[in-house]
Amino acid sequence: MLTGPIAAVCVGVLLAGCTTTDEAVPEAPVDSKEGLNIGVSLSSPGLIAGSDPTEVSGAEVEIARAVAAQLDPESAEMEIQWVPTEPDDAADALASGDLTLLIGQFSGAQLTEDIAWVGPYVTVDAGLLVRQKPTADDASPTSVLAFDTVRSADDVADAAVCVVADSMADGPKLPVGSVTVQHTATECEIGLRSGRYDAIAGDTLQLAGVQADQNITANYELLLWSELETDEDVELPKELLASEQYWIGVGAQDCAAAASALATVVDDGLLADAFASWEDATDASLQLADTTELTTQYCK
Repeated sequence: MLTGPIAAVCVGVLLAGCTTTDEAVPEAPVDSKEGLNIGVSLSSPGLIAGSDPTEVSGAEVEIARAVAAQLDPESAEMEIQWVPTEPDDAADALASGDLTLLIGQFSGAQLTEDIAWVGPYVTVDAGLLVRQKPTADDASPTSVLAFDTVRSADDVADAAVCVVADSMADGPKLPVGSVTVQHTATECEIGLRSGRYDAIAGDTLQLAGVQADQNITANYELLLWSELETDEDVELPKELLASEQYWIGVGAQDCAAAASALATVVDDGLLADAFASWEDATDASLQLADTTELTTQYCK
């Protein structure tokens, strides 16, 4: 289990492609206050953009900061270390306080019994990020070459699809030509842009996080699997037609406090504010939670 500044450096290395250089690793300021360690999934929006773990941004980054500040007002001034982790490895760190909380696309089978889960904060569907359909004058989008556009189940059946790891599409047998799994939606987008892939399969929130990049918004369209044109003979896996919810994980000792903190974040409009720019920039319709949907049913 990686924690602290070492883990933060690991985030940068992982997101930069796991390459090694002779550059010196910047040291944390000696006079900085004790930091917060927040466990994240690498597929989280915000953490997929850039390789400097001290300057990450994104909706779930803002939510994590807001919840941590509610748990401990002094944490608003603390430096945050973003720790790549899996729920199976995080229970002891949460119990001991080495991790403050987990956030970022933890759902379904990842809701282990050893961790207290509060939420959900958003509901997502399985989606496909595809190239924008050419306009009537057949002009291709600015930064994407004139590759084929996926629109139907028949198109997908012959397509090369990049799947975001641990997403709703990572597990069921997909009715596609070929599958490549990548850690982040950003890695998939690079391949989509270059023509290696015809579509990206992931959760709508992950795909909206990529589409929200103003440099590429006009190049892509976000589809639900249920929206694909299908023949009567084509049957999609039920997992692709269902919904999932994302949760925040904490130690059992912090369950009630974290639930109250998340409710305050929702009531104060901070949850909606965190995702506002995404909804403005993309064609995604995000299902954000309200306080009536928040529960501690996964707490011990």
